[in-house]
Amino acid sequence: EAGSGIISSLFGTKGGAIASAISTVSGVKSSSVTSLMNLVAPIVMGAVGKEATAHGGLTASGLTSLLASQKDSILSALPAGLGTLLGGSLGLGSLAGGFSNLSSGFGGNENGNNSGGGLPKWLLPVLIGLGIIGFALYMMKGCGNKVKDDAMATIDSTANLAGSTVNGAMGAVDSAANAVEGAASGVASAAGTAVDAVKKMFKLKLPNGSEIEVPEGSLEDQIVKFIQDKDKAVDKTLWFNFDRLLFDTGKTTLKPASMEQVEKTIAILNAFPSVKIKIGGYTDNKGDAKANMKLSADRANVVMNALIKGGIDKARLAAEGYGDQHPVASNDTEEGRSQNRRIGIRVTEK
Repeated sequence: EAGSGIISSLFGTKGGAIASAISTVSGVKSSSVTSLMNLVAPIVMGAVGKEATAHGGLTASGLTSLLASQKDSILSALPAGLGTLLGGSLGLGSLAGGFSNLSSGFGGNENGNNSGGGLPKWLLPVLIGLGIIGFALYMMKGCGNKVKDDAMATIDSTANLAGSTVNGAMGAVDSAANAVEGAASGVASAAGTAVDAVKKMFKLKLPNGSEIEVPEGSLEDQIVKFIQDKDKAVDKTLWFNFDRLLFDTGKTTLKPASMEQVEKTIAILNAFPSVKIKIGGYTDNKGDAKANMKLSADRANVVMNALIKGGIDKARLAAEGYGDQHPVASNDTEEGRSQNRRIGIRVTEK
C-alpha cells in the first residue's frame, strides 16, 4: 500500500498510462507492471535510505548526485515515447537542464534557496520516479521468460536491498522517509511529495470497529470526516474525488490497482449503513461531447456495480455521467485535462 501511495503521488493519474507503455514494450501484463512498480517503489526508497544511513546522512546535494549517477542506464531503459508521457507529471522535459546543473556543481544553499543556478526543486522526485521505472524495467528484463519461481527469487533478492525481508524493506522505507525529509529541508519541496506518500499513510478507525489504512487527505479520509461532522449538511455541490481510481484509456475497464480504493469505499459504506451516495463520472473536453457523456456515465456505472458486487445495497447508490461539464481545472493543458477526467462521490443522505 505504501508503494501504491508513492506511485500515485509521483505520477498522479498517469500511473496507468505509464504501466501500459511499459507493458507494451516488455510483454508483461499491465496489471503485473503496476504490482511490480508498487513493490519497487518502497525498495528504491529503502535503498536510498540505507545509502544515506551508511554515509551518516546525505546532504541534498549528495542524495541527488547519488540518484543522478544512475541517469544513463535509467534513461536508456525507458520505452520510446515514455519521456513525452512523463513530461507533464514529472517535468521530464527539463531533465537535461537539471543534469547540466548537477554536472556543473550545486550553487544553491542548504536552506532550499535556488538562486544562482542551484539545485532545481523538482529534480529529486523526478530522479526517484525515473529510478522506480528503471528498476522495474531492469527486473522484468532480468526475469525474461524464466519460470515464476525464478522471478520471485529475483524480487526477493531485490527486496534484500531494503532489509532482508518485506518487513525489513518497509522498515527501511521509514529510514528513507527520514533521510529524504532531511534532504527536502535543504531543497524545499524537492522530495516532499514522495516522502509524504510513505509518511502520511494512517489507519482510519470506522464506527463498526474496523480499520482501513489510507493516505492523509484521500477520498476516504475526506468522506469519513464529512459523514461524522454533524455540523455539515448534505450539499448537492459537494463532491469528493477518487484519487487512486484508474481506467484504461478511452475505455470503461477499471484497472486492477483501482480495486484497493473501491474496497476501502465499500468498508466505509458498511461502517455507515445509513449513508447513501451518488457517483459522478467526468471527462475532459477532447473528442465528441456525446461520446464523452456516454463514457463518463458508463464509468460511473462501472464503479457503482463494483460497490454492489462488494455487498452494498443498490438502493443506497446512484450514478450519472456529466461528460466535460463541471471541469475542476483548465482543459488547455494535459495536467488540467487529467484532473478533469475523474470519478466523484457525493453524499446524498447521512
